[in-house]
Amino acid sequence: MVLPVKPWSLAKARLLVPDSVRPLLARAFALDVLDALRRSPDVGHVVIVTAEGGLRSEARHDTTVLVDRPLVTVDPLNAAILIGRAWALTRRQCQPIVVVPSDVACLTPEALANVFAEAAGRRGIVVDAAGVGTAMLLAPRPAQLLPAYGPGSAEAHRLLGYVEVARHERRARLDVDTLSDLSEARRLGLGARASETEPRTFHLDSV
Repeated sequence: MVLPVKPWSLAKARLLVPDSVRPLLARAFALDVLDALRRSPDVGHVVIVTAEGGLRSEARHDTTVLVDRPLVTVDPLNAAILIGRAWALTRRQCQPIVVVPSDVACLTPEALANVFAEAAGRRGIVVDAAGVGTAMLLAPRPAQLLPAYGPGSAEAHRLLGYVEVARHERRARLDVDTLSDLSEARRLGLGARASETEPRTFHLDSV
């Protein structure tokens, strides 16, 4: 499982909340996603790829933290994923690999189980809630994982042979980029940290 995480200061640039709030929400989303992955019986190991020093303490027997350098590449997300893929190629080369974004704020182990069951060992893509981007990406082996995140990435991944899965699993598709996304995430049910952080820092009653 590869979890790319931007530094809090760079994350959620499109989320129109006060500057003081944005890093708090980004951190809460990432830690909630990590918690969902750790609670899932289907996830054996999580590889966090990040330049955020505050996540180094998350390294333990079921989690590896690798250093990312997002400011030295024109394609930081795909570069981070490839760092995680390289780790898996040398240590988990015969096991499935999944890319999960750190802002799928409503993710649960049950939603993950539904995604995995539908993918059934295929190269799969979970298209984001907007219908044009990519939330999760799955491959049976690390060598088969070819990331093409960016504008229009859903179609780019389809052209690479990925099969769309989990069309109805909203919790796996909703990556929080906008206030509208955050409002829907509240209705679906945010993770524990985001639920504590978001009401204390910013209210969306008018959204």
